[in-house]
Amino acid sequence: MVLDSIIKHARQKYGENPPPEIRLRAIWTSAILVPAGLLIYGFTLQYRIFWFAPLFGMGLACFGLQVVATTCYTYAIDSYRAESSEIAQLINLIRQEFGMTYAFYVVSLCERIGYQWAFFMFAIFGSVLAFIPIAWLMFWGQKMRERLGVPRNINALDADSVRGERGEKAEGEGGGRRRREKAEGEGGGRRRRERRV
Repeated sequence: MVLDSIIKHARQKYGENPPPEIRLRAIWTSAILVPAGLLIYGFTLQYRIFWFAPLFGMGLACFGLQVVATTCYTYAIDSYRAESSEIAQLINLIRQEFGMTYAFYVVSLCERIGYQWAFFMFAIFGSVLAFIPIAWLMFWGQKMRERLGVPRNINALDADSVRGERGEKAEGEGGGRRRREKAEGEGGGRRRRERRV
């Protein structure tokens, strides 16, 4: 929803394929929603406010986190389309590892320092500080991608040796095909000449 509206607006200005960094503008929606939702959730849990308040805070935070995840996926895949499956696997691995690790310690942390301060800490570290690299990518991402170039030898099928074998095989098949087409063309011409005589 957020990302689609940004891309529709960017297509009017940049054409059919806007630069991938345009997608990162959706992050600013999350930069407001995620910390606000985490703070509402932590403080309302600590002071035992009516059940709807923490639920509302977690809903805001989850909506903001979904925008972050979608934006990161689409930016990375849009930047390197040929490696999209590897990019998705890497992002999923990182997300799952952090999600699993935090789950072991978050309850004891909240009981020790209080829900309000634990979620305040999450809002600062996980929300505010996490947006610094995104802001850096917004301004210098394209220059960095141009300097790094196209990734090579990411998986076994992309290896230079495999590419060379595939190229030779394709040339061999193409050469055989060209010889057959030439022979059929000469044969077809011979048949036409025989009919005329």
